[in-house]
Amino acid sequence: MMRRVIVVTTLLLLSGCASWKFTGTTPDGPANFDSWQQRLGLIEVMDSWQLNGRLSVSGKDTDDAQGKLAWQQQEKNFKLNVRGPFGIGATRISGDGQSVTVKNKNGEFYAPDAEAAIREQIGWEVPIDSLRYWVLGRPAPSGIASMDVNSLGQLIAISQNGWQVAYSEYGARGKASVELPKRLVASRPGVEVRLAIDSWRLP
Repeated sequence: MMRRVIVVTTLLLLSGCASWKFTGTTPDGPANFDSWQQRLGLIEVMDSWQLNGRLSVSGKDTDDAQGKLAWQQQEKNFKLNVRGPFGIGATRISGDGQSVTVKNKNGEFYAPDAEAAIREQIGWEVPIDSLRYWVLGRPAPSGIASMDVNSLGQLIAISQNGWQVAYSEYGARGKASVELPKRLVASRPGVEVRLAIDSWRLP
């Protein structure tokens, strides 16, 4: 049975860590979050990973694009290489938590914010800051999240930071101790971002 979860992230200023508070009910009584909490504990430690897949961006508020994606995450540092029929050639986006660099055939650009840099230099509306967590099947550490989880504790839908995310398939595993998402769609009015993950690589 699917269960609705309301998640509130509280920033603990002294420790610098995020704390999760779970509340919610189902039609037959209080929701049981044991499987979800166990899964989240395993996912939260995954701060370094790589994925390869296919990205599609479409909608009235963004430039349409589709092609192959290679994403490398090393704690706050990330590198995204995208290639395919984007109309801009191969593009590399990298950041370190303080600044972002975008490289493509038009040159090299710098910005303090990943989402703004991608929007201004490429024309895509992609929630990179939150997507880094959503691709793992977990909410981002900031913002209130409303979620649906299945009986295995897998996240199948989440609403957070103005976006709706739906997961249609799990199974990619690599060296992970839990199954990771293979297909997800993040959308908000005027924008849809689709991601199909072909492979995961963890240290």
